Amino acid sequence: MKKGLLFLLVPFLIGGCATSEKITKENKDNLEKGTIYAGAYSDPMDSLKGDKAYIKAKEFLENAQRFYEEGNRDSSKMYFEKGTKLLSQSNLSSEDHNFIDFRESINNLEQYKKQKEAIENGIQLSKEEIEVAEKKFPMGEKFAEKVAHYEKLFETKKKEWFLNSLERFLQYEPFIDSILNEEKAPSLTKYMYPIESAMDLFAKSRVGAKGIAQFMEQTGKLWGLRILGLWYDERLDPLKAILASVDYINYLSSDFVDSNLAIASYNCGESRIINQLKRFNSFNFDELLEKKVLPEETLNHIPLIYAYKDLSERTVLENPKKNPILENLLTNNFDTVTIKKQTSFKVIAKILGISKEELKSYNPAYGFDATPPERMVEGEYSFEVRIPKGTKEKFYEKFANVKEKYEFEGGSYTIKNGDTLAEIAHIFKVSLYELKKANGFIDPKKLIPGRKIIIP
Repeated sequence: MKKGLLFLLVPFLIGGCATSEKITKENKDNLEKGTIYAGAYSDPMDSLKGDKAYIKAKEFLENAQRFYEEGNRDSSKMYFEKGTKLLSQSNLSSEDHNFIDFRESINNLEQYKKQKEAIENGIQLSKEEIEVAEKKFPMGEKFAEKVAHYEKLFETKKKEWFLNSLERFLQYEPFIDSILNEEKAPSLTKYMYPIESAMDLFAKSRVGAKGIAQFMEQTGKLWGLRILGLWYDERLDPLKAILASVDYINYLSSDFVDSNLAIASYNCGESRIINQLKRFNSFNFDELLEKKVLPEETLNHIPLIYAYKDLSERTVLENPKKNPILENLLTNNFDTVTIKKQTSFKVIAKILGISKEELKSYNPAYGFDATPPERMVEGEYSFEVRIPKGTKEKFYEKFANVKEKYEFEGGSYTIKNGDTLAEIAHIFKVSLYELKKANGFIDPKKLIPGRKIIIP
């Protein structure tokens, strides 16, 4: 242990004992000999016992170490006190407390993480299951164990998520297979999508990646996806997003011998890490883990994909549901028309004799019930709109006679960080006064992200 932390921990420990609950005749018999007793506090952690208390104590003590090294002694002290208190609840004898010295515990850290993960997820792997996985996935012992863990997770705690995503995945699979074959892309790529997004058209990550292929905005634009703010975002169009992602994977694959590294690079999306990965000729999970080349989230990404692949190939769904409009999209069973001026979906749907909702289902890239405002478009205004098969001639014939092509119908808008009323009014082509009036003369300086406002 670093000397500074050792000297810091000693007064913490003494202080913890000094503030302990007074040991009386009544409770003396309840204290196991040699146990550090940190006293009783009104704390939700009081209910943790045995292994759970031990695991949480280790987590707190690791945080104490990290904060101490960062120079944050107040936080380090707080986590140390919490850790020693939980340690007392674990009912372990004093000779088991050598993990306070982090040099001695570092070799046990991996086992602790496995135990913690097992308790949190209710997953316990047998020795036989691990041995089978090691033979099946020869990319490092830790890799095989991770795959086995995730497979068991998909079969138990995450079973509903797995089955729902698999049902959606099966509808996409023929389309993805045809693209991968045509573009000669790695076959493993198709199992990347359910792990990235659960095959949810409108999936959004905490860092802003969107759609089935989870493109960040700048990466999406770099690979040919058109994005115009909230109005139009091709990351949400499954056909275009999948095509762009396969192009991206092929580009990455040209830099790596092992396709696993290409898929890992797709997930982490950082050129710094990609450049580091180029030094490796194969995906050896244990080696990458040891060298800390990839973030832990990315390292877990590849075992998740293999687990999904293996389990999905062994799972048979009876009568999986299919979205009929999505099926039309995936089988190219639709027509496309070109719009040269901002047009409401209400107008298009009325001409075709279908609902606005059906039209929107054919065109998930459009964020509102219209094509984008002309002021947002540089150069020639041109947008493609998908419509039911066999309706193109009818549409063009009637559309030519429509004078008012844009009819804003009103509705609501969810405030985002950085929005101003003036900008919102401009986007929706309403006056600032009317927008304020419709919302009870809301104070422009007190917009709350996440709250909806009425668009008159």
